[in-house]
Amino acid sequence: MKLKKKFIFILFICLISFVSSYGSSNENYSVNVFVTGLQSSDSLIENYNGTTFLNVYSGQTGNANSTNYFSNIGPIGKFLGIILNLPYCGDGTCNNGETCSSCVGDCGACPVSPGGGGGSTTSTEIIKPKCSLDSECGLMKYCSNGECYNAECFENKDCSGDKACWEHRCVKLFDVKIINFSSPVKLGEFFEFSYFLKGMAKIENDVKMNFWIEQDGKKISEGSDVIYVGNFEEKTENAKLFIPKDIQSGNYKFYTELDFNNYKATSYRTISILVKGDEVEVRSVPLPNLTTVLLIGIMAFLGLIVLLIFLIERRQIKKALHAEGVVIKKHKITTTILFSLLGLCLILFLFFRDSLSYLLEKIGYLFQSTLFFESITWIKAHLILFFAFVILITYLIWLIIYSIRRKMRYKKYGY
Repeated sequence: MKLKKKFIFILFICLISFVSSYGSSNENYSVNVFVTGLQSSDSLIENYNGTTFLNVYSGQTGNANSTNYFSNIGPIGKFLGIILNLPYCGDGTCNNGETCSSCVGDCGACPVSPGGGGGSTTSTEIIKPKCSLDSECGLMKYCSNGECYNAECFENKDCSGDKACWEHRCVKLFDVKIINFSSPVKLGEFFEFSYFLKGMAKIENDVKMNFWIEQDGKKISEGSDVIYVGNFEEKTENAKLFIPKDIQSGNYKFYTELDFNNYKATSYRTISILVKGDEVEVRSVPLPNLTTVLLIGIMAFLGLIVLLIFLIERRQIKKALHAEGVVIKKHKITTTILFSLLGLCLILFLFFRDSLSYLLEKIGYLFQSTLFFESITWIKAHLILFFAFVILITYLIWLIIYSIRRKMRYKKYGY
């Protein structure tokens, strides 16, 4: 049953005949007494040695014990106002014997438990939170919303690798990778680069990004930026880094680091800086990592398959080569034009290799895949080798297809 909060304001207007022990004459004082916080009360005016006391017995709230509250009413003035603030239902504190049944406002509503058969019953037991502090939950547990839960960690040092303690779980908060950087760059100016950032938890906060170029542990140039990252957000950002005028040609390490609440995620590339007059050419130096080994393995596997087919069909291929020689002799002009076009394409490739590298970088930028980025980086560093391999494989495949077609035609038509 929900009880309304009661405030009883009692106004006493008393004409008190005060007999002063200090020789003052009898005089009537009008005393205004305001009493708040009582639901029921008894009051008694008593006189002790010329001083009048108002003896108020506390109102009954629940099963509260009766307590006397004394307020001295003396000859301070002809009009006195006294407010007695006593514990009452509605003061925001569940005390003085109050329960969820007698004072919903202070103690909360009583939980209702379902009954069987003929209806339901109402329990007057107050359900209290199981915990308010982590220490109340025991070892490797934490308190959240009044409940205890198992905790994987409490600090970052409790987690291994590049994981951090976030909401008592060891998680990798961010992933950051360098995507692209501009080249060539004027000495004493900024070179632009872009990086890919992925939030891997519920963050919704600002993070600090640090950038620097170093050689043998010594920083050559550095900078920083602050960006906002939402929950599980993926974004690509652009930034700039200064290239000093006194920088020397050589290999450097280019770092991008994310810093958030003492959690750090770092990505770097080994770059080659070549000083040419008042400009520097910046190139990525591929590392012998898993991707490089994988690409070389795929190329070797394809080459092995082509070689195996070549050995199996070598007789037919010899005939195809002989027929090809006959065709070349017969069509000298056409053959010359074709080889000229092939040479022109090779020259254009050598002159516009940087443009092709830029195009490959843009393709990698669109896909935003780690394996794709590293593959593009390897291809950029070995463009001539890669395209020579492609041309060779294409030519061998053409010979194999040609020889197989000749063989099938011979079986079908006899020539």
